[in-house]
Amino acid sequence: MLLLYRGRMLGAPKVAGLGKNIYGQDYRRLYSIRKLIDKRWENGEAAAIYLNGHKDSVYCVQFDEDKIITGSRDNTIRIWDARSYRCIGKLGPPNNPRERNHIIRGDCEPTGVVPFFKMDVQSIEPAIRSKPPSLWHQASVLCLQYDDDLLVTGSSDFTAIVWSIKHGYKPIFRLTGHKAGILDVALDSKRIITCSKDTTIKIWNRKTGALIPACVSKNSTLANEALHVSNSSEDGRTIFAGGNDHVVYEYDTTTANVKRELRGHSELVRSLHLDSANGRIVSGSYDHSIKVWNSKTGSSDEDGGLMLNLGGLTSSWMLAAKSNYRKIACASQDGRVVIIDFGFGINGVELVEA
Repeated sequence: MLLLYRGRMLGAPKVAGLGKNIYGQDYRRLYSIRKLIDKRWENGEAAAIYLNGHKDSVYCVQFDEDKIITGSRDNTIRIWDARSYRCIGKLGPPNNPRERNHIIRGDCEPTGVVPFFKMDVQSIEPAIRSKPPSLWHQASVLCLQYDDDLLVTGSSDFTAIVWSIKHGYKPIFRLTGHKAGILDVALDSKRIITCSKDTTIKIWNRKTGALIPACVSKNSTLANEALHVSNSSEDGRTIFAGGNDHVVYEYDTTTANVKRELRGHSELVRSLHLDSANGRIVSGSYDHSIKVWNSKTGSSDEDGGLMLNLGGLTSSWMLAAKSNYRKIACASQDGRVVIIDFGFGINGVELVEA
């Protein structure tokens, strides 16, 4: 639930977009800044910032108000500063033959919502942070997830690597046991969960990296090729899924019935992100577009279900997208990371950061 500024109590948990909860702040100003950001979402007014550095397709992205972390087909993970947008860290092998500038990049012309400002960010190549070759990925980085302490990355090399964020992204251990690429990862306070193209789900001890044998499950339905991405609501009552037929489906988990069909993409739906706090669904597609949908109602542009159509921001497939109250971070096959920033240039926008 989105809390109101004037109803927020000191000592309350930090919430993205509602400020740092410091005594004596000008909450009226915070409120006006946040309202302006929300208005820009409604009107489709944003800047597009392109982060250059990866040498091949970017498969995954996660971000917060301090950092952006991406994983790529070039075998590396990159850490970017979320304010300056400079690349500040790189995890992977030096002199990597996969970093061969195999960029599928061409002319692209935005369609639908056109950014009011575009910027390309070129960074000085950062030093490699990870030195032991045994703890580098040997193939594409397909997925990643992090919390305050750990970053977990999954790869086509059949393994996941666990990194310590608090110790400068030091590699802790490798999770070995899958027989095909790792497609997704999740973590909580005790466990790390990985799912693989080998159709298995494995659960690991977060502290030791040990496999928990009793919790390993196998489900052949994970190889249903028509479904490429899914996401569930926080209460577990709704699942969103998309795939080959270009449609995003909303399912009721209690009845297994389809509640809505979100139509607008013209190619495979490759990425879905449910931003429950802000009432939005963000989808990325092989049609080179990012679309923003109303998470509660509507199914198309005509009935208000489609809120924003961000097309043509890259020259190739959109492979991943995540969002928060202010930004959408997109990963593309053309090797770039695109930040769609609805707070760009707003005076005092840093005040609403948690």
